[in-house]
Parts: sequence; C-alpha cells; structure tokens
Amino acid sequence: MRERVVWCLTAALVLLSALAYYFGGWPNVAEGIVGSVLYILMAGPLLVGSLVMVGQLEILLEREKILNWLGEGAGIRRYLLSGAAGALFPGGPYVSYPFVVSFLKMGASMGPVITFVAAKHLWAISIIPYELAFLSPAMVALRFLSTLPFPLLIGLLGQRFYSGIPAEIRKET
Repeated sequence: MRERVVWCLTAALVLLSALAYYFGGWPNVAEGIVGSVLYILMAGPLLVGSLVMVGQLEILLEREKILNWLGEGAGIRRYLLSGAAGALFPGGPYVSYPFVVSFLKMGASMGPVITFVAAKHLWAISIIPYELAFLSPAMVALRFLSTLPFPLLIGLLGQRFYSGIPAEIRKET
C-alpha cells in the first residue's frame, strides 16, 4: 500500500510541475518549489511534534486497552467513544492522522477509526466558538444537529466495507 501512495504522490508531483512549467516556465516551477519549502518549514515542526506524541502514546497505551475500547469486541460503544474522541480531539490533520494510524496499528477496527475522522471534521467542538463569531447560535445548532448521525453511519459503513484494511496496515509496519 505504501508503494501505491509514493507512486501517486510522484505522479501528482510530475503532473503539477509540468502544468506549472506549461503555464509559466521555469520561474513558476521554482516559485512552487520555494513555496513548498516554506510550507515544510512551517508545518514540519507540527508534524514532528505529533509523531513524537504518537510514539509516546504507543508506549503508554497497551494494545489490550485499544482492543478493548476500539476493537471488534467493543460493540456499539466503540463508535460512540471514537465519535466523542473525534469531536474533542484538538489540532489539525498533522496531529490527528498520525494518531489514527497509531490506533489502527494497535488493533482498532476500521469503523471506529472512520467514525473518529468523521467526527473530527463534523462535530469538532473547537470550531464552535469560531462559528458563533460569524453565525447565529440557531444556525450553529442547526449545523451541528444536522450532522449528528453522520459520523456513526459513516463508521458503520466503513466497518462493513473496509474491515480488512487495519490488517494490511499492521502487516506493513
């Protein structure tokens, strides 16, 4: 699976660089590279910090606890727990996605992990103050309530259709 990701990223890099060259020549390509380096300098410390936190988390959390909370035998509780964790989890994708992979490696099943990711985006408690700054409380409540069932439904569907993926991830690492 990792080779496919590297191949896709390489193909996207070549395609985007060719488009940049086509539309503006080497100056566009160079500007894109400079922008990428600046982005790496900005986001790199966040990514390194989150990966260090994930490494520590893997040491502190026992595999049995993850299996008990988010594994196959945890029933519907695993979806509710992962949905609540996703809603409360701080930070952006640089922080949350390394945790997602770590939970998969430690034995979490796919459905709760998908529920976590969906809840992180749809139920994020941390964005409510920003929404309230621009929208009415009624609109914020409507937005939240209208998305309420989706992380759980998405997780249940994900478990049904992608349940073999955690085994692939655990084999690769």
